[in-house]
Amino acid sequence: MKRDLQLIQSTEQASSDKEKIERRKLQRRSMMVSEECRVYTKVCIICEKDKFMPGSRTRERLTQCVELRSDDTFRNTAISKQDNRILALLSMDLVAAEGQYHRSCYRSYTKTRPQMIPKETDSEEYPGVVKDSFEKLFAYIREYVFENPRVIKLTELTTKLTSWMLDGGIHMVKDSTKKHVRRNLETEFGVSLQFVHDAKGKVLVYPDNLPRDELVKQNVFLMDTVQDLESKGDIEGLLKKSVQPTVYGPHPPRKALHKHVVKKMTLDADPIILCPYNAGERVGPPSRFHIALDNRKVVEQAQKKNLIWILARLHAASSQENPVVGWTGFNITTRDNEDVSQNTVAYLPTINAPATEMSTIHEVLIRSHKIMNTLELKSIAVVCDQAIYAKAIEILWKHKDKFSHIVPRLGAYHTICTLMTIIGKRFSDAGLLE
Repeated sequence: MKRDLQLIQSTEQASSDKEKIERRKLQRRSMMVSEECRVYTKVCIICEKDKFMPGSRTRERLTQCVELRSDDTFRNTAISKQDNRILALLSMDLVAAEGQYHRSCYRSYTKTRPQMIPKETDSEEYPGVVKDSFEKLFAYIREYVFENPRVIKLTELTTKLTSWMLDGGIHMVKDSTKKHVRRNLETEFGVSLQFVHDAKGKVLVYPDNLPRDELVKQNVFLMDTVQDLESKGDIEGLLKKSVQPTVYGPHPPRKALHKHVVKKMTLDADPIILCPYNAGERVGPPSRFHIALDNRKVVEQAQKKNLIWILARLHAASSQENPVVGWTGFNITTRDNEDVSQNTVAYLPTINAPATEMSTIHEVLIRSHKIMNTLELKSIAVVCDQAIYAKAIEILWKHKDKFSHIVPRLGAYHTICTLMTIIGKRFSDAGLLE
């Protein structure tokens, strides 16, 4: 008796729970909009129920609609799906009504699915046009190829088939039709048509009634013609027979324009194999030493010459007779007994190698030393930029005896840059840095 009472109570409780759940659903659907403030309740407007995260017991959070583009997306999707329930909710602005939704529901609802485009079926006329065109092609081969045996390219037959199909009303010929031309020809003619590939892979077609003797005669005739023209040196005749001549219209051919000759702007450098230079252990700069120069006699002589020139100019200016030449001309007249040789400027042979490599710089120093010995000079100056100068100095420091007469010089640009750096460091504290 007790068990029966418990069973009846549990059944009544389950039915009452179901009624409560149904009542809540109806309330949510009917009370989506509050009558007091006209704001949607905190329920997903898409699924209208609580949703759990996949693989967990955590409820998915609701996202409030705060952007107008979300309202537009909902509206466009509902119109495309003809969803009357969502359209009824969209009678109010979702942003103003504080509509909420699950992100997963929003993605699945607004996801655009590609529409299946039905494949275009072949027109009913295509098979008939293909059949008629192939019949014309077969007739052409029987009439022109078998009657006048010759070799013809398969591409020419395919072109004729395509033109006949286009004339028959087909706008586009399928690739499969062009691909199976040889198969249809073999099915129709069998061994009567022979197919062979040339050196370029092109398919050549010839009938079986083409005599081999004729092919041999044509081959021998062409070989004899080529040999005769080559022996005579008649290249133009060979070209005329081997190349189709150019046919012009009613107007005479134009004269060939003068071909513009481009001048060569580069030099051909002879290949040079440079000996590899092993820098080895680095050697520092030598110790500095002071050289005492006695220039008193030279200075006194120059001062005397300048004094004589000044007095002569003053005397000539007061008497206004026999004017004295300028300072440069005066010094030239006082040094007219010394021999003056004209300088010759020329380019040195180029070295086709990277300029900053140690082997290249070492080769430059060796050549400079040879030039000094050839010209019988006591010393020679080698001017470099900063990148090459830094490496050339290391070589000179290491080989003091070999390159003792070479004077390295830094270029004017980098010398000025060094001077500006010194000035900047010297007066940086005086406000130059600012």
